Amino acid sequence: MTITTDLTEPIGQIRLEIGDAEEDPNGIRPQGRNFSDAQLLYFYAAEGSHVGRAAARACEVLVREWAKEPTAVRLGPQSEEMSASTFFRLEADRLRRVHGRNEVVVGRPMGTAGVRLYPAGANPADE
Repeated sequence: MTITTDLTEPIGQIRLEIGDAEEDPNGIRPQGRNFSDAQLLYFYAAEGSHVGRAAARACEVLVREWAKEPTAVRLGPQSEEMSASTFFRLEADRLRRVHGRNEVVVGRPMGTAGVRLYPAGANPADE
């Protein structure tokens, strides 16, 4: 499968962020697979056309995929062992802290929709 790694394209930028810029068999997913361009484009659209949030979404998917691989480990510079699933969970959490979530807040500010707000202890009958 040919993958997009052009950094002028959002898909290439997402690949760089998640470390999926090398083609099969060196992809970031289990068995060395890569995310397809279509999958990354889906993440990008679902996350409001935001590269950082799309990268977080990809890491969240990687958490679930690597959780099925009990022997996956990552050796860090200080000989630390960490499951790939844990690593991607931490990375997804970090990206979400930095870039947020693509959530629409539905509702009205308090005090609208014909509802009067009174301070504590106030009696509306005294008006």
